[in-house]
Amino acid sequence: MSVLKSLALVAVLSGLAACGGMNFGQGTPPATYLVFFEPGSTDLGPDARAVVARAARDAAAVRPNVVRITGYTDKAGTTTENLTLSERRTQTVAETLLADGVPLDKIRRQPLGEAVATDVGLDATQDRRVEITFADR
Repeated sequence: MSVLKSLALVAVLSGLAACGGMNFGQGTPPATYLVFFEPGSTDLGPDARAVVARAARDAAAVRPNVVRITGYTDKAGTTTENLTLSERRTQTVAETLLADGVPLDKIRRQPLGEAVATDVGLDATQDRRVEITFADR
């Protein structure tokens, strides 16, 4: 199993915790949906696409006020390039959520680039991600 597939599986399994601050009752969706990307890419692979689809299904079921999409990158590239890349990644996820039925007025994007990235020399796979969370506001 590839590192990305392993991380995606861990993300889905670890996301079974209750969604903080919101009471959704039984069948509580994950607190955070983690969507991983290949280096420099904005394309959703099959595993990433499945995570976005699950987030859209859960959003339809629990109807949160806000579906927040926060984008991150590793430290490869310049700060400006990474901010642009995280912007493009959040756009890709937003468009996919929209296509999957999440209302546009619920979607909020927040690209952060490399703001919280680990060092390039470490395994930066977890830095190349978009997080989808549900919120009251």
